[in-house]
Amino acid sequence: MMICLLTVGASGLNSAAAQSRATACLAQMEAKGPGVAAGPATTQFILALQQELAPGNWNKPVMVGPYKVTFANPGRNPSLWSPDDFDKLIPAATVPQGELRKRLVQKGKGAAFVGIRTPSDEHKAVHPFTKGGAYLAPVSVVVEFGGLTDGREAVVYLYNSTSAPEDLEADFTAPVEIAIKESMTYRQATMAMLRPGKYVHSAGLQMPLPYQPGKIPVVFVHGLDSAPRTWENVYNELGAAPSIREHYQFWFFRYPTGEPVPLSAAQLRQSLQAARAFYDPKRKNKSFEEMVIIGHSMGGMLTRMQVTESGDAFWNLLSTTPFDQMAMPDADRDIFKSCLFFQPQPFVKRVVFVSTPHKGSNLASGGAGLLMDRFIQSPVAIMGAAGNMANVVVPGISPDFAAILKEIPTGLDNLKPENGFVRLLQVQPVHVPCHSLIGTQGLFRNGKPVTDGVVPYWSSHLDCAQSEFWVPSGHEAHNHPMAVPEFERILKLHLGFQ
Repeated sequence: MMICLLTVGASGLNSAAAQSRATACLAQMEAKGPGVAAGPATTQFILALQQELAPGNWNKPVMVGPYKVTFANPGRNPSLWSPDDFDKLIPAATVPQGELRKRLVQKGKGAAFVGIRTPSDEHKAVHPFTKGGAYLAPVSVVVEFGGLTDGREAVVYLYNSTSAPEDLEADFTAPVEIAIKESMTYRQATMAMLRPGKYVHSAGLQMPLPYQPGKIPVVFVHGLDSAPRTWENVYNELGAAPSIREHYQFWFFRYPTGEPVPLSAAQLRQSLQAARAFYDPKRKNKSFEEMVIIGHSMGGMLTRMQVTESGDAFWNLLSTTPFDQMAMPDADRDIFKSCLFFQPQPFVKRVVFVSTPHKGSNLASGGAGLLMDRFIQSPVAIMGAAGNMANVVVPGISPDFAAILKEIPTGLDNLKPENGFVRLLQVQPVHVPCHSLIGTQGLFRNGKPVTDGVVPYWSSHLDCAQSEFWVPSGHEAHNHPMAVPEFERILKLHLGFQ
């Protein structure tokens, strides 16, 4: 005979099958204790409970047979999720291995799940930097038992696996595999390069998980003709390293790479400032103040523009007329000001340049680059601002500026060694500790690399770098297995570890 206890303020399972299944699972877990052996029963219990009640309804006690089931309050433990943080939980073991080179799991007590939050306006208001307020989270579920005078008590803990004790079952890769299937494809990235104006509103910061106040943000910035998913293996492997996941959270910046580099850098700057205003308006979060940015290729140039100072140098490259004396519509002034005038971001404390063309790349000037450049269309806002200025006779406009007004430079133009922007940016001091990671293709001359196949060593090398790590790869140096331990070393150094 099945026993179903219902008390005031508690809900029960209506389905007899779910009730029986959940009760049997709890009895099995209680008998086996909190060890690893209870994992399968934990999985089946959550599935049985979810069959009747969505996670959003788990905040009140639930009666399952003789057990009063409650969920631990995350307000008392920041490493816990609340049940209403998710719309659904799925067993991590049901997620197949996909593109990632490693399946990173942690064996221990309980069971590993993927917590799914679906997009909605309500969710987006709470988590504006996740995709539509949605996210996929690694969850470690543990059930502990205690005594009650009128029955038994079972307390369910939904741990954030990235912050949970290391003796719990966890699957760090499963949510990343699901996210990859839903992410921007490389074909879409190419279209964003060729038609940046159509994708300009998709530019911005992307957080795979809700903001975690006690963890330092690491921001990944992709390069030309690429997308955030280029970091998938780095994110998967760094995010599973105990000493890293304890202290860091990982974000991504997405942008249409056909835009002029100064515009993309301005969008990155504004996105980071918006995140700070939302999550740390009083500027008291010490973790936010220790941000690290890792940029690949063109993304390294965007990164550099977060930690250097423009002064009037970039404007003076275009005109001898002071900016504040230049007559133009306010909207145009805002665009030029955000692109050409900037200060180091005070909360960015370290940067890593991966295969970055600090002095440009000859491929951008060569036949393939010129052919590609012909198909890239500049964003409407930039074209409009330039067109407005082109129709006004302004004294002091340089020949370079006149040429720009006729044909707005693309992101590819901003990679050419002869480009004035490239020549100027390369001499601006980097105001924080920086590191270089450079692909060599195994080719050396006089003991130094020659090229990664896209960026020559004379362009990717920085005299000011605290460290320079050579990877036997091509231009995608960040995807080489040797890159992850180097990133881990740098992040530990940032924490003060030697």
